[in-house]
Amino acid sequence: TGALPHQLAQVAYSSTNLYRTNLYRHMKIPKIMYMKVIGHRLILATLLLQLFESLQCNCVAFASSEGAADSYFCGIQSDGITTPGHIEAAYLDLSCADADATIKFIVFASYGSLPTGICGAFQQPIGCRAENGTAIVKEMCIGKHVCRLWPNTTTFGDPCLGTEKFLVVQAQCSTGDGTATAGCLTKNCNPVPAPPPPPLTVNVTVDWEAPSIQTVATVPSLQVVAHALLMRDSPIHDKLFSMLHAMNASWVRYVPWLPTPLLGVAELEPPSGTALCVGESVVEGQGSPGVLDCGRTGGVIASVDFAAFGGHTGRCGAYAHASPAVPAQNEHVRRVVEERCVGHRACTVPADPTVLLAQPASLPLWEQPRRRLVVQARCSNQSKQHTYWNFTLLDHQMLDVWTAVQGDTRPQIPNFSTPPTWLYDLTSWGYSTVCTGNGSDGCLSPGYEKGTAPATAHGGLPALGDYYGRLLAWYMRGGMYDEYGEFHASGHRLNITVWEVYNEVDHEHQHTPATYTQDFDAIVQGIRKHADPNRTIAFVGMSLPNIDNTDAVVAWATYFLNASNHAPAAQDALQYIGYHAYPTAAYPMHTKDDLSQLFAYVDDFVDNKIAAVQAVIDRLSPGTKTLLDECGTTGPMFGGLDDPTYWVASGAYWAYLWARAAVLYGDKIPVVGQSQFMDSPGREPGVTMMDWRTGNGTAKYWTTRLVIDAVSVGDRFQSTVVTCSTPVATLPFLSTSTQPVYAQAWIRRGTNTQQVLVINKRNANATVSVAGASWAESVDERSSEQPPQSVAVVDDTFTLGPYATAIVTVAT
Repeated sequence: TGALPHQLAQVAYSSTNLYRTNLYRHMKIPKIMYMKVIGHRLILATLLLQLFESLQCNCVAFASSEGAADSYFCGIQSDGITTPGHIEAAYLDLSCADADATIKFIVFASYGSLPTGICGAFQQPIGCRAENGTAIVKEMCIGKHVCRLWPNTTTFGDPCLGTEKFLVVQAQCSTGDGTATAGCLTKNCNPVPAPPPPPLTVNVTVDWEAPSIQTVATVPSLQVVAHALLMRDSPIHDKLFSMLHAMNASWVRYVPWLPTPLLGVAELEPPSGTALCVGESVVEGQGSPGVLDCGRTGGVIASVDFAAFGGHTGRCGAYAHASPAVPAQNEHVRRVVEERCVGHRACTVPADPTVLLAQPASLPLWEQPRRRLVVQARCSNQSKQHTYWNFTLLDHQMLDVWTAVQGDTRPQIPNFSTPPTWLYDLTSWGYSTVCTGNGSDGCLSPGYEKGTAPATAHGGLPALGDYYGRLLAWYMRGGMYDEYGEFHASGHRLNITVWEVYNEVDHEHQHTPATYTQDFDAIVQGIRKHADPNRTIAFVGMSLPNIDNTDAVVAWATYFLNASNHAPAAQDALQYIGYHAYPTAAYPMHTKDDLSQLFAYVDDFVDNKIAAVQAVIDRLSPGTKTLLDECGTTGPMFGGLDDPTYWVASGAYWAYLWARAAVLYGDKIPVVGQSQFMDSPGREPGVTMMDWRTGNGTAKYWTTRLVIDAVSVGDRFQSTVVTCSTPVATLPFLSTSTQPVYAQAWIRRGTNTQQVLVINKRNANATVSVAGASWAESVDERSSEQPPQSVAVVDDTFTLGPYATAIVTVAT
């Protein structure tokens, strides 16, 4: 595959991205969507973007489970009908790793539209689907060590004429692992080369003397999402936080998100009264032991009432052994715990089968289920009541972010978006107990979120409000009183003035507008009760995901912004709403030229989608403002971190969105935040602003910093006109915009410095002329992971690279 042309690699990766985008943005699968299967358990696996780049093939490879007897694997390949020369040449190879293994089962096969679900849980698409697809794949592959499938109409027929179709297969080998490899025949897969773009010269004219068209009221900012690489033991921790501090940003959104509950949930187990428990979190093979601790006032561990390793029912305070009971095994576990714990204030018990099994397991390791260690004990102070609050890891990242962004002196947007799952589910809330900055798991706990909104378990909505109230009291009032009245001191007195409630809520706990409003009101009241009695905090509601479905967001806003739908005590908490901006499959990007579609998305988003929601605000709650605090791109990362084109274009997309929203809506949109500061393979690498290998800033970081440094609230936007020397109709440019170069001028408050933001929206150089231009600096392919580079200005004219963003200073 290394011989495939680079253009094919671009087509291949973007098709992969289209599939990912459909999974998350259109099928409403949460962002953790790259999974591998071990037995019947789904755990997160890294999406190896480097693999796509090195293979240069149009593939999505889902890794199978290592050594599991019931492992299976998945693959996808497009028929490439939208790419000239590609149809009939694409293939998908299935193979087994063990030399004597054969393909035993075809668990799923589909040729047509993309199926819903993920590897291990696909469902056949509705509409475009070859009826005999599964039978054909079985006939071609069952019993073979390797088989090659051709996703074309010759093999499967044509279920929908003239549209791109996908072959998706989930298979299982007789033993060992399997691999799905997608590619195409080199001789038939060369895309038709695009003609070179015509030369482009644009003139930017600014009326500096006219009244301003808008006062700058929209802050350019960014989002920081909790991440293992931001932990204090991360090898790039210091570099990252130095770079974050240097951005000098306000209105920074900090989100400990649901994949990392150890970094965002302060009470992972519910209060348990006088019973002291090790609950669902301690799982064999996850590295962290069970901990029992009677605390300062509980005395020592006096008895072990229950212990199980691998089979139990009920919850803390009412545990029982699973049926059929194994008395010898149960007694052995209890005796081991007693020996380690009784008479001590605190103890640890490893979830180690060599210690906790009375007899060696009869099954091979790979066929054994992951056992959970469950313990219930009593302390000598029998009146001691137990809670499980733990802010250690939350504090490390929250306080580091808060310090870096100077949170006590400028507004920020903290959002601990993941509530304890036990408030929604009475039976299960397992999570990883290991989280380090050097760990390969990235602190991820896929599947933590369970249960359906509104919060009804373990105290329900009042308990949900109290949880968030205590969380903020910890950070704002020096400490908090737990459910049993015991004070836990923190010493923190952060000046939190804005709080956002949840994140992308229609993807989490199956929220509806009504259930989210119930949770929102409970949280507002709880925060005011415990941490903000003077009602100084402004709240951000909704925080919906990408708003491709404008009608859905309008429906949410219509319900949420109707004060009569809120509890009376929360009707004054509608200061802000939020929703997010990510270009999706409606704007396909198969090649680097197609990155111009990012700007087409912005035009539709600003002119139509924001306008529709703003109309609801104006009608129902005119004082409410909109925070666009998560605006990013997810790929395709042509060439990964080592090829700057995508990162340059991604930064330009955000700068363009900020400028267009700021000019058109003014103080109705106080912030446009770049998404996001840190991410890496295994999550959503395409959103990162930072190089996850080194801690250096990508071009996306430097563009964000360039704009933040160049503009301030109170500056004045001036009328700016762009004229193009080449007829726009002749340009290979996909955006609905009228010009391939965007420019917007402003006058700095106080100094009267005249500056112009210039953005090249296509994959070719542009010659730009700005009257009076004296100096310019640009983020482009040349600067890559370095600070903005100066641009030579000769006779008011300079050259702007593909997708580059520049700030031009005009002599006054």
